[in-house]
Amino acid sequence: MILPSVLIAWMVVGLGEVEVVPTGSSAPYSAELLGITPQGAEVSSAGETRQVPLVELRRINFDNALLPSGGPVSIHLRDGSRLNAEAVTSDGTTLNVKLTNGSSLSIATALVRDVRLRELVGAQAQQWETHCQSRISGDMLVLIRSADAVDTIEGIVHGISAETVDFEFSGEKIPAPVQRIAGIRFFSKKQEPEGKVAAVIKTISGGAWNVASLELARGAGQFDVVTMGGFKLTIAVDQVHEIDFSVGSMLYLAELEPLELTSTPRFELGIAVPGATRVFGPRAVRGELGTSVEFLGGGSITYRVPPDFTRLVGAVELTSPGNKLTPCVIKVLVEKKVVFEQRLAEPRRLVEIDLAIQGDQRVGLVVEAESPTPVGDIALFRDLRFLK
Repeated sequence: MILPSVLIAWMVVGLGEVEVVPTGSSAPYSAELLGITPQGAEVSSAGETRQVPLVELRRINFDNALLPSGGPVSIHLRDGSRLNAEAVTSDGTTLNVKLTNGSSLSIATALVRDVRLRELVGAQAQQWETHCQSRISGDMLVLIRSADAVDTIEGIVHGISAETVDFEFSGEKIPAPVQRIAGIRFFSKKQEPEGKVAAVIKTISGGAWNVASLELARGAGQFDVVTMGGFKLTIAVDQVHEIDFSVGSMLYLAELEPLELTSTPRFELGIAVPGATRVFGPRAVRGELGTSVEFLGGGSITYRVPPDFTRLVGAVELTSPGNKLTPCVIKVLVEKKVVFEQRLAEPRRLVEIDLAIQGDQRVGLVVEAESPTPVGDIALFRDLRFLK
């Protein structure tokens, strides 16, 4: 089989120093990354060059800061990879993606699960996530009906331009205006890619590539990558934020059953509302938001750490619409003791979390609004996970 390929033409600024995080109880250390092969990572530290087997690596952190936004378009591939973009076009078989740094790539639409064409908030965002999990028998357009509602229609997508989506419905071709479309789901009869994920490469624009293989030749300055779906691409070192090798030795909190959860009412009604905590409290979300825990207001959720896990890793941000929001305080508790606390007042500003934990401990996530009637305080614990 001939694999689709693309070169992401980013400027190379050199490899530079990275933080190497080993598995087990060994402490992280700074090193110069020289190269990566299927056998291991070649690093230079304290004047010594050595090769660290990939199985002994939890992750490699790069000194490349995350961008405030990777663009309004969000693309989710069938192998679980996701990326953000400035704009997309398509001829029906290939999705052409324009990235925020001016570069571009082309992906076969057969590899694409869905494309969200604009940022969605509130009820629209929730309905989009629901439609992304539903069964489909054709390509699906998710249409904007109002500020609080979307609708769907199935057919065949023949093309995407800046103004319209060329869509066939019941044998009739319709030029659907892009400004009326929240996003697109592409139908495929192919099974989801199987196999072991070698690593997850996270980019500074918020993308996450699930890769089957990656290599970095000495002095090359870019990674040669093959994703789990068979997509080949090249990613410059200066665009990489993190390489996570812990897949298979991690558990997302959103995939675990919580011990308990609470919600803080946005408005005090003076009466008990059955099921309010499940509706307005913290909840698991998946898809373009990663595998994450979302708070639609204040509240708390508590998990039990499974045996043999030693760290809690992820990030937290406000995903609130616009700039009108109530600041809130984010806390992480271990055995009811606060071990992490951060005030969030700006939307889309990721704050990273990396904490030591032990098996069988109780870990709690808490969101406290600074106002009794909060506005727009939607907090997202993005890809929060336990690591061994």
